[in-house]
Amino acid sequence: MRETIRSSRVWLGLLVVVAFGALAVGGASGFDSGAHVKRFTSHRYGYSLVVPRGWFAYPATTSVPANSSELPSVVDSSVDHFSGSDGGQIGVSATKMTPGLTLKSWAAGTPKRLQILFGCKPTAAVAGQVAGVAAAVFTIRPSCGGPLRLASTDYAVARGGYGYDIRVVSSASSQAHDHAVFEQTLTTFRFTR
Repeated sequence: MRETIRSSRVWLGLLVVVAFGALAVGGASGFDSGAHVKRFTSHRYGYSLVVPRGWFAYPATTSVPANSSELPSVVDSSVDHFSGSDGGQIGVSATKMTPGLTLKSWAAGTPKRLQILFGCKPTAAVAGQVAGVAAAVFTIRPSCGGPLRLASTDYAVARGGYGYDIRVVSSASSQAHDHAVFEQTLTTFRFTR
């Protein structure tokens, strides 16, 4: 019951974000490596990245609780999120973990965290990298992503005692575009601690 209520709140929150994002006025969505690049730095989570052109940055105002076994929604106050004008969302969060955290132990819990959030199991993990650090990459397909048919790709990373989730969430219609912007944004990601 609690998971159903949480899942309903997540879908409602994402619906509002997708609707708001579709109305947002900004430059054309995409990636700009030119002179007007805006680099966002999160002192809370120890990273920086270049904000895609036409996307808006919303820094987290709270922190993910230490050793949290739950994955916050991309629009939760504990997530740095970046909103595209087509409703796409990039979210970055990290939780301080007990000593000895490894990618294997962090990634082992990611499918359950994603299943609680989206209501379905992600694809099996594939190997990836974020800023030269090994990552486990999970995908939620639109056919699985609930009534809104949301798609998501989540990079699970363990670094410096923190478990990171770096992900994109988009509608089925903008999945290819938002995923391409996300992959380009990941090339600008840098850990700062």
